Amino acid sequence: MDTTQYQDEDLRQLFRQLPVEKPTDGFPARVMAQIALEAQRAAHRKRILLIAWAVSTPCFAALLLVAGYFTRNYWEPHLLAYFEPLLTSLSYTASSIRGLFSGNGNSSVLPGLAFLTLLLGDLFFRRHAERKKQSLYS
Repeated sequence: MDTTQYQDEDLRQLFRQLPVEKPTDGFPARVMAQIALEAQRAAHRKRILLIAWAVSTPCFAALLLVAGYFTRNYWEPHLLAYFEPLLTSLSYTASSIRGLFSGNGNSSVLPGLAFLTLLLGDLFFRRHAERKKQSLYS
């Protein structure tokens, strides 16, 4: 004897006896508003991520420039001694790199721009963290 059919019919009878509840008047509107809000938040997260990449990439480059500026006395001689036998044109490249950090003429602007980029990046990330903290507590 197949009891599955009888159990299915019993379950159907039980579900028919359950009362049907209608949602409140504003329920569909609230659900749609919540969906729209989550879509806006997802778009905002994507935009913030894009801005973070756009800010962090120059900040990383500026950080490397600042590190290179302060350590140039240590790596310049070793760089020239290592690569000079391999590529003779590297001495021209190293002298042009040295010229960027030497502080002669207009090239003294480069370290200042690097520091400014780092400060602006720091400002962006601090404001982003502050907004995120405020939105968590709101």
